[in-house]
Amino acid sequence: MLRRICNGRTVPLLLDEQAFLTYREASRYVLSLPPEARDAAVLALKRSAGEGSRT
Repeated sequence: MLRRICNGRTVPLLLDEQAFLTYREASRYVLSLPPEARDAAVLALKRSAGEGSRT
């Protein structure tokens, strides 16, 4: 699902005051988080992707 969110982005996704433009960057960050924080991070990335598509 994360790959689908990041694919073809021209506007970076924002998470924890960091910008991610590629799947690889985002997945490295999400996988570095503790397991309980991963779900929250993915939801935040989804929200960020939704906000970026409205502009």
